[in-house]
Amino acid sequence: MREVNHLLSQTASNRAIENLKRDKDLESWVRQGLKLHEDSKICGFCESPLKDDRMVALRGHFSEAYESLMQDLERKAEDIRSIDFNLELPDDTRFMPDKRQSVTEAKRKLGTWQDWANKMRDKAIEALEKKQKALENQAIWDGDLSRAIEGREAVDAVNSAIREHNRMLADMEQTKADAKSTLEKHYAALHFQENEIEKK
Repeated sequence: MREVNHLLSQTASNRAIENLKRDKDLESWVRQGLKLHEDSKICGFCESPLKDDRMVALRGHFSEAYESLMQDLERKAEDIRSIDFNLELPDDTRFMPDKRQSVTEAKRKLGTWQDWANKMRDKAIEALEKKQKALENQAIWDGDLSRAIEGREAVDAVNSAIREHNRMLADMEQTKADAKSTLEKHYAALHFQENEIEKK
């Protein structure tokens, strides 16, 4: 949040051409077109000659500070957009019966938190995109991140249930191994007695 607000508070001090400043869609279109015509003398759209004084004015409008701030905003929006809060979790039916309820509850809490986190992510991206259309206006994103810790707690609860399930499985495997060993010893002793091996 600190990084987002740092970017939103900055302005690009540039020699703005008034009609571009008023029409942000046109400004964005001209900005892209300027990059495409850096080494050209003819307009790729209307095929008219490009006037040197107009190109100088446009370059002044889209100054280095302007471009740098625009790139920083785009980069930060892309970084935030790449955050994926969705986790692949095992199906409840794969857990021991007495662990299923706690897993279901932990997954429900995690799902609620994921919905909130996705909304916060989208609002932060929206604020950065809005700033891109109004670079000279300072802004602040007032997203409430007070629930951020809930995600870690929900993931910890799911992981705890998984660990407990695995421990119970390991205990069960050990119990089965012990029972098998006891049975083998029992049948070995029976075999020993029934066949009077001690006498032989």
